[in-house]
Amino acid sequence: MGIWYEVVLWMLSIASAAIWIGRGFNVAPNGPARPDLPDERNSDAFQQYRMQWVPLGLFDTLMVLVTWLALCYFAFTIIERQIPTLTPKLIAAAATAVGSTVVVLVFATLWRRAYPGIFAWFGRDGQTIGQMTVDGLRRVVMVLPPLLLIHRALSELVPYSHDTIDALVSNEGFSAILILWYSAVIAAPLFEEFVFRGVLLHWLGNLARISPTAIHRVVWGHWIRSDERSPNEANGSDARSPLSSSKVSLPKQCPASHERMGTNRQLPWTLGPRDWFPVVTSAALFGAMHWSQGLAAVPLFGLGVFLAVLALKSRSLWPCIIVHALFNAYSMFWGTLQVVLLSE
Repeated sequence: MGIWYEVVLWMLSIASAAIWIGRGFNVAPNGPARPDLPDERNSDAFQQYRMQWVPLGLFDTLMVLVTWLALCYFAFTIIERQIPTLTPKLIAAAATAVGSTVVVLVFATLWRRAYPGIFAWFGRDGQTIGQMTVDGLRRVVMVLPPLLLIHRALSELVPYSHDTIDALVSNEGFSAILILWYSAVIAAPLFEEFVFRGVLLHWLGNLARISPTAIHRVVWGHWIRSDERSPNEANGSDARSPLSSSKVSLPKQCPASHERMGTNRQLPWTLGPRDWFPVVTSAALFGAMHWSQGLAAVPLFGLGVFLAVLALKSRSLWPCIIVHALFNAYSMFWGTLQVVLLSE
């Protein structure tokens, strides 16, 4: 299996280099020309097509993390009592999967009125799941080989270990494989993208843009008394930038409908100085969360940057979730193949 792993990795590396060079090192290149896009890219009209930051506060971020920890703890306790035959690693994987899934569903529903712009995170802009998966495969081929090669070099310095992979190769049965695949390929990408490329990225993005006189918005987000808001904040946006409005006010010279422009995926804008602060910081936190995996946190920081840029340019979490899921599925595939070969 080792030989085939090397062959596949180097074939992917060649394909990755070809895609990066052919796309001009652009994570999300422009699509076909759109007649409803303004010609002047620096005009005020074009700014209406840029990222709409959801004005989440520190309170929202902490509430998500605390709720996730509590749910994982309770799920672990219940599963441990109901299915005592599972190993601690499998119980932890199952509990984390349950807690992660529930947290995303709960907060995506809870914030539907407080932060209507969150609905755009799960927009597909008319793309089918198949089309999004094909785009995700191309992006995985772009980012997977260089990160794996960096990870291989760093693993020579510090041994790599991953609880999910260790539990998988220990061959604890078909039910264990199902639990681990759901945890790694569905629950983890859904939760981590919602938290890091959704909640944290937007909170940090607002932190870099907020007016000093509105610092309370950084802490409390939407959850402040209405009489403490300024007129601009009462309308859901900051005076200096289009942070949170769930409705994009289209300029008169753009005939496109609000619904179409609100979910446009083909934005050719580049990241500004204040955009890189939330990108790099959220990616650093994403890498730090995987500290138990040794120096794997370093290539995962690169993955975090890639996904954050993709989230900003696509204005949706679905591309990030699909790339993350396929990224994890690659490792899970080789671990599962090892289990199958050893069992024969």
